[in-house]
Amino acid sequence: MELTVDLILSALLMVSIGLSVYLARALARLRRDRVELSNLIESLNVSSTQAHQGIDHLRQTADLVGRQLGKTVEQARALRVELADLSERADRVAGRLEQGLQPTRFVPATATDLPSAPRALSVPGPALSSDHAIGKSAAERDLIRALRMRQG
Repeated sequence: MELTVDLILSALLMVSIGLSVYLARALARLRRDRVELSNLIESLNVSSTQAHQGIDHLRQTADLVGRQLGKTVEQARALRVELADLSERADRVAGRLEQGLQPTRFVPATATDLPSAPRALSVPGPALSSDHAIGKSAAERDLIRALRMRQG
């Protein structure tokens, strides 16, 4: 009987030694994995800090670009209004010029004339008076002056 108890105790001792070796290896792996996990957590913290800094930088850049874009849009709106005003003024001037000028008649060339194209005779129309020049820009006044010189 003693021998059986010794054999059972020996077997249990062998099993406990095997489990101890297994547990020792498992603990070694856990320690190694724990160090790797700590390194991974530290790396994630550094990456997170860099990401926060990048986001802050992007916000600042977006604010700056937004302000610049707003200024550009405002300038474009002002230029659009100015262009519409200039276009309207040009249409008015063109209308006045069309009303103030009489169409020219073409007289067919005779045999004694030069063999060139027909010549134009202008029919005198209402002269552009100086009171039309009130409120006009210098370019408009120059154009009216040139038209007067051409007519007469």
